[in-house]
Amino acid sequence: MQTKVELAMTALRGLIELPRDALEGDLSGSLQAIVGDLAAVLDSMAVAINLVRPAWDDYEVVALHGPPDIVAQLSGVTFPRDRIDDHFAARFDVGRAFFIPGGSFPDIGLQEGTAILVRERSTEQVGAWQAEDQFLIPLRDDHEKMVGFVSIDEPISGLRPDAEQSSLAVALVDALSVGVRSALRALEARLNADALEALFKLSNHFGKEESTDQLLTTCCEGIRQALGFDRVVLELGESPSLHVAHRASAGWDDNPPTHGVPTLQNAKRLCLREFEIEGCYLLPAEDALAIVGSDSRRFTSVRNGSGPLAWDHHWLLVPLTDTTGTLLGWVWADDPIDHLIPSRAKLRILRTFSNQALVAVTGATHLDRLRTIASRDDLTGALNRRSFFEQLDHELRIAKESGELITLVLYDLDRFKLLNDTHGHPAGDDALRGFTSILTHNLRAGDAVGRLGGDEFAIFLVGSDRPSTQRVIERVAAMLADDLPARSLLGASYGIAESPGDGATSVELVAVADARLYQQKRLYQGADGGKEI
Repeated sequence: MQTKVELAMTALRGLIELPRDALEGDLSGSLQAIVGDLAAVLDSMAVAINLVRPAWDDYEVVALHGPPDIVAQLSGVTFPRDRIDDHFAARFDVGRAFFIPGGSFPDIGLQEGTAILVRERSTEQVGAWQAEDQFLIPLRDDHEKMVGFVSIDEPISGLRPDAEQSSLAVALVDALSVGVRSALRALEARLNADALEALFKLSNHFGKEESTDQLLTTCCEGIRQALGFDRVVLELGESPSLHVAHRASAGWDDNPPTHGVPTLQNAKRLCLREFEIEGCYLLPAEDALAIVGSDSRRFTSVRNGSGPLAWDHHWLLVPLTDTTGTLLGWVWADDPIDHLIPSRAKLRILRTFSNQALVAVTGATHLDRLRTIASRDDLTGALNRRSFFEQLDHELRIAKESGELITLVLYDLDRFKLLNDTHGHPAGDDALRGFTSILTHNLRAGDAVGRLGGDEFAIFLVGSDRPSTQRVIERVAAMLADDLPARSLLGASYGIAESPGDGATSVELVAVADARLYQQKRLYQGADGGKEI
């Protein structure tokens, strides 16, 4: 028969081994062995270790010593944290342990949800343990925050604990607290190390991929597997005002998100300092939707929890920026497997993963990006004049062989000067970008939009007959009337030319379309009383 000292030493040796056991995935088994030793040292029939589950803001019975039927009944039982708060009131403090006499609360308190046994017998003896008595000792972290508690029940003596017994129980539970803290720290460090190792493997893998899209998919899979997010998507955009394109994802079978925050400009509005952590931006859903509008919801999270540390439909955005700070795109991570808001360490690794992806993409697409920059208008992202006519001439050469129709539409914004004078140049810039977005929205693959200069734009439509072209023009006019800022001041005149009927070259088509455009502007000016347009 072991003495009390020997039993206590056995329990302490078990506590020392908790970090190792946590790394080996057997923390609960170790706690179950320790709880039996604690019961023997404390002369109690029942002892339970209850640990907080941050994702659910509750406690779970993770280890329990007692009669087999009670163990079977209560192991794994959980209950909300708010049911325990009152039990740790100062009036029950007996030297960092808490003794709650039966009848202290109108209901049976913890009896329904923890390893507190309901005593079948009671006695009138002075100091006797009563049926609903509770003896609880907190487990605390490095900041003295409560992360669990040990409940001790049914003392073999049948008496409530005295000062000496309370001190012994507190000392053992303090040692348990140290062991549990060390185990959880070791486990977190191991998980972070595993994630970093995956990052290094990913870095080596980048150079072996066959395409940019494969690089990005590898990055998304790395984030998903190493950091424990069920769903990850990466999107890139060519210019601030244009819609971004889905480039890679992990966690969606065949239906990755293609809606939500539509432009880089819109996404940049989410990057507020108050939501920044380690270069990532973590926003509660209601704050994100208040910024970008309820119609911009990305997708609905599934792995949500409850409580202050739980993931609850949060938005997690990792911006991808080049060396000049220009936003190129973003990584979205959602549905953390542990249902928790990611720790600062995890967000730091997520940022590093994303940086690695950016480096790889920048290297793989550098020349393409330079070509894109050279061909695009800085303000609107539309093709610049030179690139637009190069593409138009190319399509005209192909059409000469195939006999396909090519339609050129020149646009000139009406009252644009008045808009600038009334609302300022920023409003004018917004209108130019908005008009580009409207034109782009109404084009098909193979069509193109260009900004020719100032408030002059052009589109060409491949294989579009007269009725189809007219429908495009009507949709553009309707969207212009509804969507642009200061829309009461702004309109758009246009002129149409078709190849081959109106010409075979871009020069010939421009001459015809330009004449028709200014004929319409003169009609508009006359209808508007001769005002500047």
